[in-house]
Amino acid sequence: MYALLTGTVLSGLLIGFLFWIELRDGILINIVIFFHELNINLLYWLIGIHILAATYHRLKRDGVWSSMVPFFKEKNHK
Repeated sequence: MYALLTGTVLSGLLIGFLFWIELRDGILINIVIFFHELNINLLYWLIGIHILAATYHRLKRDGVWSSMVPFFKEKNHK
């Protein structure tokens, strides 16, 4: 997850730099934009999976939610 966040920031900065030096067309900018979009899409998927997993553990009441969330503690977990 942290690698994707770092890759998103770095590729975004690289896109900005390429635009700054007026390199707006070509294979290099297309590759960097593709990498940037891929990172963003993977982050969206990981966030969604994380939300689903957290919801699953909240409904299961197995204590995982309470160990991670400092508020909305479960009252009756095993």
